[in-house]
Amino acid sequence: TKESTEEERRVAFLRMGIDINAWLVSSSLQNADQTRDTGKTSDNIAALWSYEALGKGADMVLSLSGMTPPDSDSEEEGVEADSPEKP
Repeated sequence: TKESTEEERRVAFLRMGIDINAWLVSSSLQNADQTRDTGKTSDNIAALWSYEALGKGADMVLSLSGMTPPDSDSEEEGVEADSPEKP
C-alpha cells in the first residue's frame, strides 16, 4: 500500500542518515588514531549512539573541519550571506 511504501522510505532515509553520520564520526576518530578500523568503528557507533547523539557528533565534526556555514546570528544585521548583491 501507499502508506507502507511511505513508511519504508522514511525508515530508509533515517537509516541513511545514521549510516552517514556514523561514518563521519568514525572517520574523524580514525584520523586521530590510525589503528582504528573505520568500518568496525562506524558499525559500533551506529549501534550504540542515539540518533540525536549521532547528529550532534556529525555537526561537531563538520564545525571543527570548517565545513559548516556560519551561524546567521554571527552575521551583521541586514546582510544576507548568500546574496549575490554587494552590500
